[in-house]
Amino acid sequence: KFFLLRKLYNDTVNSFGTGGRLIHSDCDFNKLGIEALHGQQSLLLFGFQSTYAKLKELCKPNSLLLDGRSDLKTRTHVFDPPEERYKLGGNENTEIVLQIKKELI
Repeated sequence: KFFLLRKLYNDTVNSFGTGGRLIHSDCDFNKLGIEALHGQQSLLLFGFQSTYAKLKELCKPNSLLLDGRSDLKTRTHVFDPPEERYKLGGNENTEIVLQIKKELI
């Protein structure tokens, strides 16, 4: 069953899109992503992500999400200028995105 949980958590994080694309306006999916990151962390702490292949599978999409260069404001709008993605919007979307980035660290 831990294999299935690992697959579920990793697939959820991978489904943020190709290239680690995080859509800031997608609150519900981003909240699901936070829970998937918590699950990944638990499996890692308990030794269920312990081989090189499993760690590589875990780290690649997570590092792309943390990078943030491919983040989108909405499904159809990019951040223009790109530095805008770092500005605090003071809304729920911003808080969720910050929480995701914090969990990734």
